[in-house]
Amino acid sequence: MSDEYYVYLCLRRPPAPGAIPIKNVASTSDFGRKTKVECTNGKVFWAWGAVIYYGTPLTEEQIEDYELSERVFLKEGVEIA
Repeated sequence: MSDEYYVYLCLRRPPAPGAIPIKNVASTSDFGRKTKVECTNGKVFWAWGAVIYYGTPLTEEQIEDYELSERVFLKEGVEIA
């Protein structure tokens, strides 16, 4: 397991037990409403919250099953935790 962190956005519902994979969760952030989030690659997502994982990335199956975004890198100044 590495010390690297992985950030995913919750596209369909706020982060909560049962709405996100729970293994290796470092932090979650509930935005309180659907919020526009800009990423470094120019992509923009409307998300309910964010989840930060450490160690290993999520699988494609987990991303699909929990309706999360792909791994994202947020623009400087975007606070999620």
